[in-house]
Amino acid sequence: MRRLKSLLYLLSGLLFVTLLYGLNAGNILDITQKPQKTDAIVVLGGDWFGYRVKKAFALYKEDFSQKKKIVVNGCQQIYLKEGVRVYRSEASYLLAHGIPAKNIDTPNVCGNTMDEVEWIKRYMLEHKYRSLIIVTDPPHTRRVRMLTKIAGYSENGIKAIFVGADVPWWNREKYYEDMQALRYVVFETIKIPFNYLAYAVIEKLGLRPFISRHFQGAIWWLKEKITNFLNAL
Repeated sequence: MRRLKSLLYLLSGLLFVTLLYGLNAGNILDITQKPQKTDAIVVLGGDWFGYRVKKAFALYKEDFSQKKKIVVNGCQQIYLKEGVRVYRSEASYLLAHGIPAKNIDTPNVCGNTMDEVEWIKRYMLEHKYRSLIIVTDPPHTRRVRMLTKIAGYSENGIKAIFVGADVPWWNREKYYEDMQALRYVVFETIKIPFNYLAYAVIEKLGLRPFISRHFQGAIWWLKEKITNFLNAL
């Protein structure tokens, strides 16, 4: 009876924490900051409709890049429609809106978010830039900040400001009313601890070859099952 009571208390506690997190997940994940003047503006890949590059362009026009520099991922294809014109790349959108080609850098970083974060750090150090605005989707900002910390931005003297794009589906207070936002929140909630484990623990301890050799298949299987489940919602 004592074990059953302890189990009920545990389950009740877990349910309470889950509900509390669920009600506040939008505010927890979205840590969008007020823009500040920095050396460069960087747009993370993964935005099909171009909301991120539109936000970056608006920040550029407001002189938030003191070096007059925007960095977009050359691997990123978009479908950004304005009137009768459709832009298929972020660079083409920026060029068409009057930004000189010399002010746009288009690296091909065809990997995950951590790959981009690591490349951006090298880019900043190479150009001797010390501050940047990173533009991504609002609920993506917390994980990106975590990855910049793991990558050692502060230790290398790099200050990052995280700004969420003006996506129409996001409301941090009532994210659960939009299915796209709800999926995003669930994905980010899962990815944050997994990314921390992968990059702050396994990578730092040099365990990546061992994990890849013995558990890669299981990891990909689990990832596929979770993705299929969320896409079915």
